[in-house]
Amino acid sequence: MSSVPNHQTLRVTPLSSRFNLACFGNLGYELDLTALDEKSISAIKRQIAFYKSRRRLFQYGTFYRGREFIDESHATYFYVVEPDRSRAIVGYFQELLHPALKEDIIYVDGLDEGELYRFYHKPERINIKIFGSLINYILPFKIKLNGKIHNLISRFYRPKAGGESYKVYGNALKRAGIRLNQQFMGTGFGSEVRVLGDFGSALYMIEKSEDK
Repeated sequence: MSSVPNHQTLRVTPLSSRFNLACFGNLGYELDLTALDEKSISAIKRQIAFYKSRRRLFQYGTFYRGREFIDESHATYFYVVEPDRSRAIVGYFQELLHPALKEDIIYVDGLDEGELYRFYHKPERINIKIFGSLINYILPFKIKLNGKIHNLISRFYRPKAGGESYKVYGNALKRAGIRLNQQFMGTGFGSEVRVLGDFGSALYMIEKSEDK
């Protein structure tokens, strides 16, 4: 994981996306930790704890490339499956966000087709600054972007987004797939809406369910 802006491309990629991608390869932080703010340091601590808890799956699981999406120009996904087929992790990665995207469907192979699994989104909180001036459309008063009030709100209020959680059989994951929630397109934000933006990403956990 490099610092931002990237030293070669000057591209600014979210910390979460850099981590999510590195999990499927050789995870490491090639950046100056002393230059990061407190929020980023806390996020990195949570990232490392998450990776350690699933290290064997990332390193020794069977790697699959996902099918092409209907709108194949904006995103891709791939995943790793535990050798005993008890769990898997899917990584979803997109480039530039475009308006009026078609739905994204995740298909997962390599699981026990007759077993029931829980498919859920790795919890993430978003910085409200990603919405820019849209925040003034919902507040009863107007605030200055990047001003003291804006910075204070973004510091203490980090809503969750994209909270997919389903129970689904392995054969359904393989053949019908999971339709991901709609991405934010200017209106209708809520806890079930995905908020990714340019170069955004998400991780989806798949675990065998004890329910039958």
